[in-house]
Amino acid sequence: MKEFLKENWFKLGIIIIILVLVFLTYYSLVIRPEQLKVENQNMLQVCLDIADIDYASDWATACATNAKSVEAGYDACLKGADGYAMTATMCRNLLGTPDNSATCTLPTAMANQVNTYHTENKADCYKQHPQS
Repeated sequence: MKEFLKENWFKLGIIIIILVLVFLTYYSLVIRPEQLKVENQNMLQVCLDIADIDYASDWATACATNAKSVEAGYDACLKGADGYAMTATMCRNLLGTPDNSATCTLPTAMANQVNTYHTENKADCYKQHPQS
């Protein structure tokens, strides 16, 4: 065995170098791109999840803002801020009941604004993490 190694050490070194190069080439052309694809898919999903969490938070904030606005309008209605005092029932029928729950029904303009922002956030996720 020692004689074999003494006589063929150079050939063995070349074979080892070739094997290492073959492995590195395989890794860089096959394994690594698959790893990057999986990582990118995971990052996209995290981004979309964050966009959904932001959407729920933005909706809840808009609900609270709208409820305060309805309540302020109700108070002004009762006081007759425009010169015409109305009953509580008339004011509630006109303005609705304030709803500051996180899943309230928003006026169309507010809902459209929150929905547009959510759509833009999701589109940004796809731009930042394109899928092949």
